[in-house]
Amino acid sequence: MPRILKRTTALARHSRIAAMLVAAAAAAALSGCRASPHVVERYGLLILPGCDTTLKRPLRPAELPDVPVATGYGSLTGIVFRLGAGNGIDSASIILSPQDSTTPQSARSRLTGQTGGFAFDSVVPGRYRLRAYVAWEHPESSLVSIVADRIDTVRIPMRAPGFCARS
Repeated sequence: MPRILKRTTALARHSRIAAMLVAAAAAAALSGCRASPHVVERYGLLILPGCDTTLKRPLRPAELPDVPVATGYGSLTGIVFRLGAGNGIDSASIILSPQDSTTPQSARSRLTGQTGGFAFDSVVPGRYRLRAYVAWEHPESSLVSIVADRIDTVRIPMRAPGFCARS
């Protein structure tokens, strides 16, 4: 009989500890919810979380970076911006990959700066596929021709998927 009583007491103790941990986690989550804005859409008795369109950081207008031109090579500069707003998108992944089998250069990649600008210098002349990837945006792709001793400029508009509108 004492053995069963010890197991029951230990189980009750573990249950109380688990309940205290859950209560502490809930209190921490609730305090975090009060500190940040939360958007809720109400439909009768059903409460659904909505799309939070509040700005997370200040928006910056898109700007082209400076890029040098090396003799015999071309350069490519451009901006990635949000369609409809014209604001530069930072940390977008830009990949430049050759389309010609005669182009000896391998694929190159860059991340956009804070104003959405990117640049590739010393690019072997030829045809390339330019791809842009950004979290929460539709990927974009286009073909570009790089010419020697010239700077080419591209503008890549990105659009958000779904129905959530943001600035």
